[in-house]
Amino acid sequence: MVFSLSSKEEARRKPLFGSKNRANGDFFDLLINQTSQLVSNVGVDVVWMDESKQTGTDFASRFTNAFKQLYAQGYNNVISI
Repeated sequence: MVFSLSSKEEARRKPLFGSKNRANGDFFDLLINQTSQLVSNVGVDVVWMDESKQTGTDFASRFTNAFKQLYAQGYNNVISI
């Protein structure tokens, strides 16, 4: 499981290059694309859990619920990035 935010949300929350600089989104797009390429070569199912799939009011509950969702789908072992 890749537990992440979308590049748009990452850029909004972490404006590394200033709050109105488009480079923020481009930078997080690059990181997310690189992560996607790396995990696609692992040879196991990869489930991407961005904020649109996460449920809960804080990080701990969203992270816990992501694992619960995958176990409910029948996964017995889950590794999170």
